[in-house]
Amino acid sequence: MYLDNEMLIEFECDRNIDLPSPYAELIYKCINELLINALKHSKGYSTDIILKTVKDKIHLTIKNYGDYLDHEEKIVEGNIGLNILRFNLKEYGGKFDFDFSKNQKELDESFVEFKMEVPVDRRVVNENLINRRS
Repeated sequence: MYLDNEMLIEFECDRNIDLPSPYAELIYKCINELLINALKHSKGYSTDIILKTVKDKIHLTIKNYGDYLDHEEKIVEGNIGLNILRFNLKEYGGKFDFDFSKNQKELDESFVEFKMEVPVDRRVVNENLINRRS
């Protein structure tokens, strides 16, 4: 819908990953927004999505290979979708960070990477469960 050329998208996570509500919805929104951005704006050819949990934290990394930024402000200032994503992550005590590299000689080695970390707070999970039932 957005891209004239093809983009390979690979998703990696533990087959038995268990994201309690509302964190599953939050991570879905993050993946959805960043994939839409990649398909709309990326110059890259491949995107890796890595989702894992370590102790009580959810880690999500989305890396666009062959992509680069001409202006870092595009991510710093963000569009409406990125700003809503940041707001949603902040509501849950999450962190949003990005990294990029533009290799002038080998654009295939360039990348744009987004990293999110969200602590899983059992009080939020329990509150969400209680509020759902009422």
